[in-house]
Amino acid sequence: MVNEAMNLPQPRVTPADFSKYQELRKVVKFVGDNFERQIPELRNVGFVGTVDRLPDTVSIRIERSGETVYSLDVRKARMGDATARQYFDREAGCPKVKIIDFSLLGLTGPADLTMTATELFEAIWTRMVQQLESLR
Repeated sequence: MVNEAMNLPQPRVTPADFSKYQELRKVVKFVGDNFERQIPELRNVGFVGTVDRLPDTVSIRIERSGETVYSLDVRKARMGDATARQYFDREAGCPKVKIIDFSLLGLTGPADLTMTATELFEAIWTRMVQQLESLR
């Protein structure tokens, strides 16, 4: 009898070397890096942006005519007015952020919201744009 290779399912588990602290640090860095890349484009519509970094913290400030019109502090433990928890999504096979408090994204009420770092950045950016558009 010939043994043919079988395609059997494997257990979906969190990798042994997964670190929620290192992943949160990566998310903070990712958000900061992407704000630094995107903020210069805001000058085209009359806003000036600043990104400051400290260990495990990114501070974003958007100004118009010298007045701060948007601010966000992203820290390893908190993001502005939101709290998030890093975890490994075994089904998706990648790290994700579970948003616990949704005010940062303009949402209210309880929900189960999980995002990748890219999805989180895009949601924060979209919310920021909505807030900037609401200025008079």
